Parts: sequence; structure tokens; C-alpha cells
Amino acid sequence: MKPEIYKVREQYEKYPYPEPALLAYPSRSLSCHAAYEVGAALTTGKLASHAGKRIALIGCGTQEPLIMAKLHPKAHVTAIDVSKKSLRQAKLSTQLWFCDNIEFVHNDLESFAIENEGRFDYVHCYGVVHHLPSPQRGISAVAQLLSRDGFARLMVYAESSRRRINGIKRVAKMLGLSAADPESPFLIQRMIESLPENHPLRITFSMHTERHSTAGLVDAFLHACENPLTLSQLVESVGENSCFIHDWDLSLRSIEMINDAPGDNLYEKIKWLELSTQWPGHWVFWMSKLRHPINANRLAINPAFRLRPFRTSHTSGILRQKIEFDPEIKKLLHQLQSGPIPLEKAHALVDSKRLSLLTAARLVLEVGP
Repeated sequence: MKPEIYKVREQYEKYPYPEPALLAYPSRSLSCHAAYEVGAALTTGKLASHAGKRIALIGCGTQEPLIMAKLHPKAHVTAIDVSKKSLRQAKLSTQLWFCDNIEFVHNDLESFAIENEGRFDYVHCYGVVHHLPSPQRGISAVAQLLSRDGFARLMVYAESSRRRINGIKRVAKMLGLSAADPESPFLIQRMIESLPENHPLRITFSMHTERHSTAGLVDAFLHACENPLTLSQLVESVGENSCFIHDWDLSLRSIEMINDAPGDNLYEKIKWLELSTQWPGHWVFWMSKLRHPINANRLAINPAFRLRPFRTSHTSGILRQKIEFDPEIKKLLHQLQSGPIPLEKAHALVDSKRLSLLTAARLVLEVGP
């Protein structure tokens, strides 16, 4: 284990992240964007069930195991983290909610990948690889874990969207503040809040939800290891591992900015936003080893799906009623139990009812088959 990984492990042993909330129960409607069914729809063009699949959670923290175990009750989930304390908290949380489909492994990503090459159908790696000495090696390790037909969902810090936060981190470093010092989180908070209200660093800090907890302050502003990526670095790293980017999870704000940005394709539009320091978020994307009928290098949106926010629609209640009273759609979702549904068949049934394939994949997580 590299020295930087030891520092990261020590940080999370001291400040498990997110701060544990043992009795909190995950909302299916807010978490189903990370479901196996959604990934299958995006990377293979088919609706497929998670039943019997092997799912890995990399850098699982304290809450993700419960969320993903409840989201995939018929899958076998493996939760991996470098922090034993985080794993203990996560295990207790899953036990309180009677999850029996999950195991916990104390390991780092690269070592775990060497021992489990090609084992997993779905790897969820959210907010991890940018906390490694080499994010590129982290992406390579995720690819190594995937089975031939497997896919992964990753979130990686975007270099452009971390610039102001890195300004706060530089100030903290100059003042000798660090995660190793228990007073540092409170000192950095007081320091930033003492700035004028219109100061760029204070505005950035006030917009960051992590400021509300000690673990959040450390994770966002005092992290022991952080290496965000540019768009070019990310695309190159994915391609070097013979993988393809199939789709992106985009916020409504990102979609609006992309639509207004100059450029002939999605890559050019995001690149323009990145270079002009306007890109509002991180890189959240789906990748796999399977070639899809889109040009991964241009990052074109999968033609089967329109630009959409990663959260479920506020109209999900209406859609639920559609399923309840529409036998064709209900039959379609029932078929998920027996195997994947061809894209053409799904579209014939779903599009005529004003539901997208992706919406159907999400709704099966909300209402059940």
C-alpha cells in the first residue's frame, strides 16, 4: 500500500465518511439512478434484471452499502474500503435493516482488482479514483474488475470545478491545517466565514453542503490526497483500458449549460465549458468494455436516450399510475425477472406510452416488478 493510501486510510479511520446515520433509510427514488438496471439500459441497450449479478462497491464508505444492497436485493454485493471503521459502521447499518446479500472487504482498489480480475458484472466507484496517487491507475483497476459484459459507474472530480475549492485548500496548507489535526476543520470554517460575504472563497464555501459536518469539511477541504482530472485525461484513461464511455449522468444545470455552449458535439461543448471554467460539476459516467453504436471519443450522447438529469422525474407518481393501469407496461417490467428485453421490443412497448427505456429501467426500481 502506497504512503498516500496510508494517509487516506488514517483520515477515514478518524473521520468516517459520510458521518454515520444508522437509522437513515435510503430513498429508492433518489438512488435508482445508480441501479444495475439503468446501467444495463445505457451500456447494452437492453432492460435486464440485477438478479444473480455480482456488484462491487469501491470505497463504499458508511452509507453506500445499505443503499446498494437495498437497491439490488437479488444480487450479491461486495463492499470494499480502506477504512475498517467505515466498514464497521456500514456493516452495522446493513444489519439494522436486515440486508443478507452483502459482504465487506478491507482492501484498497488496486490490490482488490489484482485478486478479483473479471469477477464483477457491475462496479460502482463513486468519488474514489481522484483520491488515489494516480487516478488513471484507479480507472484501470476498475476496468480490471469488470467481467466481459460488465459495466461501471464512476464519479471523478473535474479539475476545472475544483479550482476555487483548491484555493481554500492552498490557504489551509499555508496555515498548516490538515486532517491530522482535530482543530483544523473548525479553524478552516471560522477562517472562511470571517471573509467578506462577497469573497469568492466564502461564496464557494457557503455553496458546499459538506460544510455542515466535520467529516464533510475534512473530505472536501482537507483531504489527504486529491488528484482531479481534466476531460482529456479522463477520456484518454478510459480508452487506454479498452473501455468505452456510454453515457453521462448530468444535472439540469449541466444540461442547460451544454445546450447553450458552442461546439458541434458533446465533447466540444463540455471542453469549452471546462476551459472557460464554467463546467459546474464532476465527471459522472458509465463505461464498459463493450463497443456501443456511439463514438466514445467524441462522447456523443447515446441516441437511444435524450439529455436528462440523473435524478428521477418529479412526475414519477404519475408514471407509477400509468404502470398500475397499463397492462402492457406492467407486463414489460415483469419480463425483467426472466431476462433482458431487446431494445426494439422495449421501445415498441414503452415509447408508445410516452415512457423512455431509461425511465422504465428506473421505475422498476421504484415500483417493483
